[in-house]
Amino acid sequence: MKRQPLTNKFLYNFANLFYCKKVCEKRFELNIINEVTDLKEPFVALVNHTSVNDVFVTARALKKFQPNYLCAVDQIARNKALYAFFGAIPKRQFISEISAVKACKYVLSKNRPIVIFPEGKLSVDGKTGIIPHSIAKLVKFLDADVIAANISGNYLGLPRWSKTQVKTKVDVKISRLFTKGELSELPLGTVYDKITTALSYDEYKRQSEQKIKIERNLDGLENILYRCPKCGEEFCLTAAENKLTCGKCRTEFVMDCYGKINKTLDVPTWQDMQRKAVLRQLQNSEYSFFASANVYELPDLKGYRCLGKGEITANEKGIKVAVNGKNLFFPPQNIPTLAFDGGKRFFISTIGNTYKFEILDGKGIEIAKLNLAVEENYKLKTKEE
Repeated sequence: MKRQPLTNKFLYNFANLFYCKKVCEKRFELNIINEVTDLKEPFVALVNHTSVNDVFVTARALKKFQPNYLCAVDQIARNKALYAFFGAIPKRQFISEISAVKACKYVLSKNRPIVIFPEGKLSVDGKTGIIPHSIAKLVKFLDADVIAANISGNYLGLPRWSKTQVKTKVDVKISRLFTKGELSELPLGTVYDKITTALSYDEYKRQSEQKIKIERNLDGLENILYRCPKCGEEFCLTAAENKLTCGKCRTEFVMDCYGKINKTLDVPTWQDMQRKAVLRQLQNSEYSFFASANVYELPDLKGYRCLGKGEITANEKGIKVAVNGKNLFFPPQNIPTLAFDGGKRFFISTIGNTYKFEILDGKGIEIAKLNLAVEENYKLKTKEE
């Protein structure tokens, strides 16, 4: 196995100064609150994941340390420089991999820090995503000082559903979670609880409380908010300017400049309503998803290869894919959540492989619901076990 490369300090500093700095200045007003003034290598930095801009914010907040970043395998496959020059540590999303753990341990042994985004994907609704319990085991095993970098404001500037960047204030608070000596003495539950508390966020609540004024076009939000709160019809909402309109009952849902929808809703509240509806369907064996897709696999860092056109079936029993005589099955207890691009594609990783499903025939709009079904089904099945 090839040894994990360390971050090239010269290239990291160059990119930070001439690229990350300019990105931050153009896209937002960055305010860094560092409560750990005596921070020294090696350490593990745990960062919440609100937006694609989090990488730039983290680079600025930790600019003096040139850390290695734990990074999704498919991102590295698309850009080999992440691995070769910036020391990205390959990791399949939502899978425990010994190779990634060993690489993290190696980097720390060289007196270098690492950055981990425990949620593993961008926030869907501006609130904290699923943080796996395995993160507590990982930091205890790595046996290094641990800090938290909690970023707030990035989602408001560029939510995952939006195509438009809005300049806004972004705060990043760096706090100490554990010293190396503390970790060995603390139980896993305590470690996990402290991590989740330090990384928690609610962007729309922050916007409302701080009266952060943002005028935003809602184009793309219909790929996340798919169920009408008024009549319950699904996949019938269209977006125009600052409103969503139901194609069945014709109700208009208007978002004001403070993130409120029709004065009483916001994106997380709407999302919770959808989640509860999906849960009821799963419990009554009424949920199903059928779609055709172009199927790709990524067994290594060389890039995706096409397996052909396949048929996907998903219900409370799991996700099945038939492609060119090959049958894939993903049990619900193995998939805590989905990495996905709204309206287009989703990804599932196993040990040794990552699959990409490019959804056809307009069925991509159902991916957001599939993601909720996967998350709720995982909870149901792991609770049963």
